[in-house]
Amino acid sequence: MRIIQTKGIIKAGVLDIVLPKDLGNGEVDVIFVSKEEPDDFENRHQAMLQQGYDTPDKILELIHQIKIEMLKEKGRA
Repeated sequence: MRIIQTKGIIKAGVLDIVLPKDLGNGEVDVIFVSKEEPDDFENRHQAMLQQGYDTPDKILELIHQIKIEMLKEKGRA
């Protein structure tokens, strides 16, 4: 396995990159890391802030409520 790190440009949904000439032909796995785009964690974090979960205490209370609901669904509470 060979890992190559390079930068590319996306224009109209097409990725343009330059690869080393010694790289052979074949199928590759591609992983995108975009510094400007929020990831799933950041999207969930922003949603929680918008819903008022903006302090560690409020988040811990939410976790506690969820755990109680899960126990009730399993018939243990």
